[in-house]
Amino acid sequence: MGLRHPHRSRNRTAQSILLMGPTLVTPDHLPVGGRGLTLTATLGGRLGQRANTSDLCFDVATLIGHASTLTALQPGDLITTGPPGGALNRPLEFGQSLHSAIKGLGDIDTDFTAAQGT
Repeated sequence: MGLRHPHRSRNRTAQSILLMGPTLVTPDHLPVGGRGLTLTATLGGRLGQRANTSDLCFDVATLIGHASTLTALQPGDLITTGPPGGALNRPLEFGQSLHSAIKGLGDIDTDFTAAQGT
């Protein structure tokens, strides 16, 4: 959500475009406020990001509060954010593999391929 730059909210929330998995967890599986989770992203075997949710610009309660001003939240809704910091800072290319992990929760590999017929 674009709290600092509202124009970004629309860019980051396109309907039907969201990679998730392999696990979704409920708040009772997280530290209080979602703080203290280490996130890593490795692109092509090279560490591109290491960050911690304690470094988010806004705490979880603030994010939920802002989201609720934009839409009516329902049970099961997901609220996504950008990275807490240290983004990959390079474009993803077809043929690359991105390994994303949240320490203690899980990890996922995403291969970037062109759609058939393109």
